[in-house]
Amino acid sequence: MNILSFYIDIILVTITTFITSVLFITLIKNWNVFFIDPKPIRYPSVTIAVPAMNEEKSISKTLKCLLNLDYPKKVNIIVINDGSTDNTLKIVKTFPVKIISKKKNQGKSKALNDALKVCKTEIFGFIDAETFIEKDALIKMFGYFNDKKVGAVIPPIYVYKPTSCLEKLQQIEYVFSMMTRKVLTFINSLFVTPGCAFYRTAVLKKIGGFDEKTMGEDLEVGLKINMNGYKIENSINTRVWTVVPKTIKQLIRQRVRWYRGIIYNAMKYRKLFFKKSDMGLFILPVLLAGGMVAMTLYVFLLGITLVEFLVNIFTYVFGFVLSNYTIISYATFEPNIFLVFTIFLLGVFVLNIYFSEKITKISIFRWVKEMIIFMLFYSPIICIALIISIFKTIFRREEKW
Repeated sequence: MNILSFYIDIILVTITTFITSVLFITLIKNWNVFFIDPKPIRYPSVTIAVPAMNEEKSISKTLKCLLNLDYPKKVNIIVINDGSTDNTLKIVKTFPVKIISKKKNQGKSKALNDALKVCKTEIFGFIDAETFIEKDALIKMFGYFNDKKVGAVIPPIYVYKPTSCLEKLQQIEYVFSMMTRKVLTFINSLFVTPGCAFYRTAVLKKIGGFDEKTMGEDLEVGLKINMNGYKIENSINTRVWTVVPKTIKQLIRQRVRWYRGIIYNAMKYRKLFFKKSDMGLFILPVLLAGGMVAMTLYVFLLGITLVEFLVNIFTYVFGFVLSNYTIISYATFEPNIFLVFTIFLLGVFVLNIYFSEKITKISIFRWVKEMIIFMLFYSPIICIALIISIFKTIFRREEKW
């Protein structure tokens, strides 16, 4: 097992070093322009779709935020009630918005496509029904559409009022992803549009809208935008907040959907892998394939380490009972590269937090307990969700929105 652990450690260190080195070099190289959003030359017309299924707890706040947007032109809002069985539709009817209502749930992608069909504005956006957008978000983001090659713009997404330990753990993860996504824009390699995004309507219709067969529509449409020669930009100065899972069970279920979407789209757009571009040669192979391999090996390595620990404990106790040896004299110290890997990951983690605080102005270092839990327990839970998604994909188990 020690030999196996050694080689797994080497693979993990290699993948992690490669990813972090490129991302941090790109970050530092572009630090002077990192926070600069271009100002809009003009203000395009915009439609925002809100797909909703059983969102009675949050839909009211989401719509209030949208109706309160500071934008020179009228913002057209379409709510797609996707087979809700609670009071979602009743609540939506109290707001001055267009409603598309379905008796049966048909999925988020179908809901967005239905809204796209009736969209007549230059920009088409969507926002999840448990996500809240700040007042001047559109003005901050729409300057990127000055560039005709920009097909979509996304904001960073924060956790809405994190109070519990699990919510703070997700905030740490979300903050890390904000930095990564912004860095990817500098090498034209951002390929995902999650939670809240705005598209050039003509481009979105040209590429066929959203794939209705996948749960990862935000990734699928992002890859399709890139494949057709358009860019995705990120407005790091914008603020959007979302409600996150409040239990471990809800979290794992959410991540299984996400990872199954990643697997589906990685297979669907496998031709993009190793294509002659920064995204094809580096981002897709390393962040998608390499990242998933690293996470799977990480869980496997933790399992090996746990088994070795239990075997050693049993051996020490067994030897002590039969031979009257002390546990200390029976034990021998054996250097393990896993320790080096752990220290390396800790260094990367601290560096991530440092730059993330600079970017988001959120003081993560004060969450000492949550940071320790994130390293020791949260990451393995996320890896377990990945493994579950792999097995569900292999056996073609269905997931619901």
